[in-house]
Amino acid sequence: MIAYRLSTVKSADKILVLDNGRVTGYGTHNYLYRTSHHYKDSVDKQKA
Repeated sequence: MIAYRLSTVKSADKILVLDNGRVTGYGTHNYLYRTSHHYKDSVDKQKA
């Protein structure tokens, strides 16, 4: 699944984070929120 709304992918078993065509993170929402600066920023921007 490709999604721009992070609420769509929060329940996925695994999430792959891409930045400029490169994999920058892989894991669950909770794991990525704690470990991936790029993913956390994206989630926080959509909360605002």
